[in-house]
Amino acid sequence: MKLNLPNFLTTPQTTSFMKKQIRNTIVISCLAGIVFTGCGKKYDPGPVSTSTYTVESFLSEMAVKPKKVKFNAASGASFFGNSGTHYEFQPSSFRNAAGVIVTGDVDVSVSEFLNRADMLFSSVLPVTATDALVSGGEILVTAEQGGEQLNMAPGKLFTAKMPMKGTDAKNMTLFTGVMDNGRVVWRPADSVTGPGTPGITIAGDTVAIISDRVGYCNADRFMTSPNYQQFNIIINTGGLDYNDDSLTILTLYDEFAGVWPCYKKREPGNVYKETHVPNIPVHFVAYVTIKGRVYGGILGATPVTGSSYTVTLTPTTSKALKAEIDKI
Repeated sequence: MKLNLPNFLTTPQTTSFMKKQIRNTIVISCLAGIVFTGCGKKYDPGPVSTSTYTVESFLSEMAVKPKKVKFNAASGASFFGNSGTHYEFQPSSFRNAAGVIVTGDVDVSVSEFLNRADMLFSSVLPVTATDALVSGGEILVTAEQGGEQLNMAPGKLFTAKMPMKGTDAKNMTLFTGVMDNGRVVWRPADSVTGPGTPGITIAGDTVAIISDRVGYCNADRFMTSPNYQQFNIIINTGGLDYNDDSLTILTLYDEFAGVWPCYKKREPGNVYKETHVPNIPVHFVAYVTIKGRVYGGILGATPVTGSSYTVTLTPTTSKALKAEIDKI
């Protein structure tokens, strides 16, 4: 269909101007498509943040927030955490540093780390000193009265019934954790069996932690005969330099709640050698702060010895990165 335009719109100068505007509009539209749709790639970095970040502030935005509950210690309590975990505390469960059973109100804080994103952003990874774990869920429980930290009283237990998040909890046992260099390191709890003892129970779609101590607790098992591969991870920041201390590289296992922090000794070409990831479907997640801006990237792969995997980092936000991790 031919349009009849007014004479003042059909001059050579005007026609040339309109062509330029059309070309500019097309270019802008294409660029917008690249920014907001990611050209069809799986990883969408989201909108670029104008905030100035450190790695700590980047993680804290999406870190698990605790639920705080006040109740009478002599009576005990039953309540739900923020992620649907059900807690049960027996009457007279707490003692102070002097060993005295406390009465009156106590302040209990509970946090749950039930999926990979919660574990990553809260730096509560299911990792022992040497090996990755398959997790059925991690929790942190603290108790205090008048600002004084409390411990569980002798012979007392609390129970945390966690909703199962797709990981088979069969053969899981109780692990307890301690904070070391900003991360929690897990170790198997003391081996005690029988009714009324600490451990892990499974009922339908619920995994229950039964513990005689507050702090970090985890339902875990070691991986079965992992076939570890030797390969390279290459970090591509588009030529931007970065400080190794601000870089994190993690492996997220696709089929269960497991996260492994990769080795970070940089070699020429931003190459990092990894030898402790098995040949199962995984996603590599990397993020770094450069001049107050966070760059992140995700790459899916099944590692094979001798291969190299390039993770391209682009400007992102903690919310956008968490959303992509939740899709894995």
